[in-house]
Amino acid sequence: MILFCHECGAPTYGEPLKFCGECGSALAVPGTEALSSTEKHQGDVLAAEVVNRPFEVAGASDSERVTAHTIAGIKGIPQDSPLESAAGKPTKGEFWGTEDECSEGDYGPLDREKTRLLYLISLYTRDDYQLSRKDTWVRTLPILVLIYEGIITGAFDYDYAPQAERVAGKRININISQEGRDDIDDLREGGYVHALKLTSENYQCSIAVRATEKAYSFLKQYLDIDSKTKIEELVLPQQSSYSTRYENLLKVKWDSQNGKFLVFADKGYSRESTITDIEAVSYVSSPYIPKHLKTKGTLLSSNADRVHEIGKAADNIKDELNENITLDDVRLLVCEWVPMGGNQIVALNDKLGSSERVQGGFFTANIDENPDGTLFQSESEGLTAVNLLDFDETRYVNFEAEVFFESEEGIVQIENFGVHFSEEGLISYGLHIDAIMDRIREHMSLDQLSRLLVDVIEDSSKVVANLLSAHQRALLDLTFLGDAENRDKFNVIFAEAVSPKMFADQYMDKEDNENEIKQVIGDTYYGSDLSNSELLIVGKCGILITGAHSARHEPMALSYASFMARNIFMKSVFNRCFILADVLKKTRNIIDTYESNPDNLNIIREMLSVCTEEVIMLSEIQTFLAESCEIDVVPDALPNDIASNQLAVNLKLKRTAIMLRRRAVDMEKTIIGCSNELEALREMSNTIGSTVLLRTREGLEANTKNLEDAFRAQARGAASLEVMQVVLAGSLAFDIVDRTLGQYLSIADRIGWVVNYLQEPLVETPLIWFAINMIVWLVMGGGLIVFMRHLAYMGNAVEAKRIRLNRKLDLKQLHEYLQTKPISATDVEEEERTLLKKYSWDESGEKWEGQPPKVELTIDERYHFMLQAFFILNKRRCRLNAEQVWEHLRSEMQQAQVFPPGHEQW
Repeated sequence: MILFCHECGAPTYGEPLKFCGECGSALAVPGTEALSSTEKHQGDVLAAEVVNRPFEVAGASDSERVTAHTIAGIKGIPQDSPLESAAGKPTKGEFWGTEDECSEGDYGPLDREKTRLLYLISLYTRDDYQLSRKDTWVRTLPILVLIYEGIITGAFDYDYAPQAERVAGKRININISQEGRDDIDDLREGGYVHALKLTSENYQCSIAVRATEKAYSFLKQYLDIDSKTKIEELVLPQQSSYSTRYENLLKVKWDSQNGKFLVFADKGYSRESTITDIEAVSYVSSPYIPKHLKTKGTLLSSNADRVHEIGKAADNIKDELNENITLDDVRLLVCEWVPMGGNQIVALNDKLGSSERVQGGFFTANIDENPDGTLFQSESEGLTAVNLLDFDETRYVNFEAEVFFESEEGIVQIENFGVHFSEEGLISYGLHIDAIMDRIREHMSLDQLSRLLVDVIEDSSKVVANLLSAHQRALLDLTFLGDAENRDKFNVIFAEAVSPKMFADQYMDKEDNENEIKQVIGDTYYGSDLSNSELLIVGKCGILITGAHSARHEPMALSYASFMARNIFMKSVFNRCFILADVLKKTRNIIDTYESNPDNLNIIREMLSVCTEEVIMLSEIQTFLAESCEIDVVPDALPNDIASNQLAVNLKLKRTAIMLRRRAVDMEKTIIGCSNELEALREMSNTIGSTVLLRTREGLEANTKNLEDAFRAQARGAASLEVMQVVLAGSLAFDIVDRTLGQYLSIADRIGWVVNYLQEPLVETPLIWFAINMIVWLVMGGGLIVFMRHLAYMGNAVEAKRIRLNRKLDLKQLHEYLQTKPISATDVEEEERTLLKKYSWDESGEKWEGQPPKVELTIDERYHFMLQAFFILNKRRCRLNAEQVWEHLRSEMQQAQVFPPGHEQW
C-alpha cells in the first residue's frame, strides 16, 4: 500500500505500517491492528486509535476522508469505494494503486513516456496546487522545457532537435523534443488532457493543457513507483521538505536579459536551463542555385574536395541520436521574402560591383564609422566572401557567398551559399550538402540535418545584413518587431534517395518517422507519393522532395517556397497591423483622459508620431507585396511527367497565388482603417492642443491684467516714496538749520554773532527765516532726487547676451574649469532623456576693466554638450562690450581644454 502521511505529506510504502518514516506520525492503514497508545518511534511517544479514526489520502478534503474500519482488510482500492466516488480528482500523490497493480512495464493503454508526461502535467494542474484558483492550466512551452530537462536527467527517453519557437515575441532556437510534443497531442486525442488556446497582447498564440478526470483515473491505476520517482525528482526541489514540496513545484520563465530559460521554485531555488544551447555539427557544403534561375553556362564552385577537412572534426551533441530516416545527396534551399523592387536590385548590383572589372570581394556587417580615415581594422570572423555569378541590372542577381563565422573548438563548418535575389522579393540561399560529420553525400541523418539548418538560417540573415539597404532593414525591423535578424524562413529539401523507402502514409505515422521529419520541416501537413520512387512531404516550415532526378521539380518547388515565404511575411505584417490598432486604441484612451497626467500631451504627440511612421511603412510594405504577387509567374507541370503533374496537384500553386493576391488586397483595408483612425486621433490631439492653448491664453490675459494692476500700484507706491523722500529731506534741512544756529537748544540769544547778524535782520523780519528754511529744503530735496536718479541711470545700463552653442565638450575638463569659479547657483532640470544643469557665478578681477559680468552656462551632462552661454554686464561701469567679454570667456575655456579636439569651432 502506498499512502501519504496526513501530517507531513511523505509517501509510505509496505505493509503493515504504523508510523511515518519522515515525521513519526501514527498511520491508520487498512488491514492492520489497532496501534498501542504507548508505542514509540525515534524516541517519541505516539498515540493512535484505529477504530473510526479518519486518515487523509494525499491531502483530500473532509468529504474525501474515509475511516479505517470502512476499508479494513481491503488490499487495493476498488472503483466503487467511497474514495473513488468522493475524490473524483485526486490530489498530491493519490495517483497510484498497490505495488502489484503498478508492476514495472504495465502501463495500460499508454506507454511509459506518455504515462510519465501525463503525471508531469497532472502535478501542475491538480486542484490543491493553487488553492486560490480551481482551474489551473500549464502552458506547453514550459512543459517542453521540462521535457528537455527530463531527457538530460533520464526521466524521458526522447530525442530532441533545435527548432525555432516564439518566446516573448522573439524567434528563439530551442531544443525541442518532437516525440514529447507528439505525445502531448496523443494525450489530447485520447481525452487525457484538455487544451486551451491563448493569445497575448502581441498576438502570440500559445496552448495550455490540463489533466482530465480520465487522466487521474488512469494514473491511479497504472502509475508505477519508478515513473513517479523520476518525475518528482525532475519537478520537485530536492531540498524542500515533504510537507512543502508539492506546493513548490519547479516553474519555468524566460529571462530576456540573458536569453535563457530559468527553472526556479518559489522558495529560493533557481538555475538556468541549457535548452537554448544549440548543438553544432561539422559539415561541408557547396553553393547551389536551381538551374532555371541561372544563365546558361554559369558554373558553381564545389567544396567536395574539402570533405577531408572534417575527418577529425567533432560535434557537441549530448543526446544519443536515434536515426530512423536518412537522406542521400541532399540539396537545401532556404527561402525568404523581403520588400524588393527594380531600384533595390540596381543598388544591390552596384554594391556588389557587378559592372566593375573585378567583381565581388569580401563584405562585412560592421559599420565603417570613419570612412575618411586611412586604415580600417577588422577580424576575419564575420566576413563574407562574395563571388558574382550572373545578373540582370534590374531583375535579379546570383552570387556565391562563403561565410567565415567563428565556430566552437573542434567543429569545422565550411559554409558556402548560392544566393539568388529577384525583383519580386524572393531571396533563396542554396547549399549542396557534401558531408555532415562522417556521412559523405549518403545516409545523412535528419537529426544532424536539423542542427545544420539552424546554422544556415541564422548565417543567411547575416550574409545579407550588409547587402540590404537601410530602408529595407527598417521595414524588416518593423514587420518582425525588432527581431529581423531571427526572422522565419521556408526550407526546401531535395534528396535523391530516402532510407528506408516506404509509402508516404508510412512516413506520416504520427510516431517516430513523422517526428523525425518534423525536425527539418516543422509540423507536417500531408505526404504524397509522386511516383513509385518519388515522395513529397509538406510541412509548416518546409517541404521534402525525394527521388531520383528530383532537380526537375525545382521550378514548382521554388515557386511554392516563394509563396510560403510571402505567407510568412504577410502573417507578420497582419499581426503588426493589429498591434498598431491596439496602440491607436491606447492612444485614444489617453486622449480621453489627458487631464489625468500633465505629461499626456507629450505622450500623445510621441505616440502619434510613431504610429504615423509605422502606417506609412506598412502601406509601403503592402504595395511591395501586392506588386510581387502581380508579377509572379506560376510554372506549369512538365508534360508527360506523372510525378510533376502529381506535384502540381498537391502544391496547388495557382490557387495559392490567387489567395495571396486577395490577402494583399485585404491587408490594404486594414492599413487604411488604421490610417483613418490615426487621422481622427490627430484631429482630436489638435483639438486638445487648441484647448490647452486657449486655457493658457486666458491664463496669460488674467496674469497680464494682474501685472498691469500691480504695475500701477507699484507706480503709485514709487511716487509716494519719492514724496516721502522729499518730505524727509525737508525735515533734515530744518534740523540742519536749527542745529547750525543753535535754535534747537533755545540758546540762540546767547550766541553773539547770531544776535548781531541774524536775529534782527532775518529771524525777526517776517517770512525771511521761513524763506531761508524753504530754500535749504529745496536744495537738499532736489539734490537727493538728482542723486537717486543718477543711481538708477547707472544701474539701467545693462547689456545681456545669450549665445546658443550646442558644442560637444569634455565633461571632466569642464568641471575642473568650474572649480576655478565662485559658483553662486546651480539649477538642475532632469527629464527622461536629458539632464540639464545651469551654473551661475559673478566674475572678478581687473581684466574686466570695471564691474565684472555675471555668467550663466547651460550644460547637457547626459550627452556632454554645452547648449548656451548667457552673461550680463553694466556698460556704464565696465569698459568692455559684450563681444569682448565673450572673447575673454571663450579664451579661458579653450585654455582649460573644455572642448575636445575637432570641436573648438564656434
